[in-house]
Amino acid sequence: MDQFISPATLPSYLEQAAEVRARFARLKAREVILDVQHLSKYFGAGPRRMTALEDINFRTHRREFLCVVGPSGCGKTTLVRILAGLEEKDSGHVLLQGKAVTEPSSDRGMVFQGYTLFPWLTVKKNVMFGLEVNGHGRHEAGQQALQWLQLIGLEKFADAYPHQLSGGMKQRVAIVRALANQPRILLMDEPFGALDAQTRCRMQAHLLEIWRKIDITIVFITHDLDEAIFLADSGDDDEAESYAMVARLTDVADNVE
Repeated sequence: MDQFISPATLPSYLEQAAEVRARFARLKAREVILDVQHLSKYFGAGPRRMTALEDINFRTHRREFLCVVGPSGCGKTTLVRILAGLEEKDSGHVLLQGKAVTEPSSDRGMVFQGYTLFPWLTVKKNVMFGLEVNGHGRHEAGQQALQWLQLIGLEKFADAYPHQLSGGMKQRVAIVRALANQPRILLMDEPFGALDAQTRCRMQAHLLEIWRKIDITIVFITHDLDEAIFLADSGDDDEAESYAMVARLTDVADNVE
C-alpha cells in the first residue's frame, strides 16, 4: 500500500533554490522594458459594471520571456491589448522604457491568435509591409524581409500567398512580420491556440529559437499551463531568461458589481 504523504511535509512552493534565486537576481539587474503599475479595467457602468482587471502590477526586463497564465475569460486578452495600446485602461500606468503607452507604436510588436496576414500580399510583401510604412525603401525592405524568412526557414515560400501556407507557417510569418520593425517588446495573445498539438509544439520550439537569437523581450499570453511551463522555463544562458507569472486575474463573469 502506498504511503500517505502529508501536505505539511512537502516543501513550500515559495522557497527558492540558490540557483533559482541567482537566476532571478540576474534578471532583475537588467533594464526594465515594461512596467505595469496598479492597472485596472472595467466594462459597462452602474450595477452591471464588470471588473476585467484590477490592480495588476508587474515588470518585464530586457530579453525576458514572460508567460501570463489564466483561464479563458479572465482578462488576459484585455491585458495584452492595453499593453499594445489597442485598449484604454481605466486606471494605473503602463510604461515602456519609462514612456507611457497610450496608442499603438512600432516599439511594440503584436501577434494574435487568428491569422492576420494580408491575403492579397505574398509572404515576402507581408513582412515588407511594416518596414515600408516606417520609411524603408522597397529594395532595403525586401532584403530585410528575406533575412527574416531565412531565420524561420520559409525563404522558399517568399512568393507564396497566405492561403497556400499551413497554419503553423502563417504564424511563423506573422511573428517575423511583427519582429521586422525591431520592436522593444513582442506581445503574443495565445498565438498557437488554433493549431493542432504537433504543430503547436513545433511552433513553440521555433519561437524559443528566434528569442535566443535576437534582442527581444516577449510577453506571451496563454491558458495552457503546460505551454507556459515549457516556454517560461527555457532560459539557458546569462542573456535569455524566462519565467511564468500566474496572473492575478479572475473570471470576468464573477466580477459583476
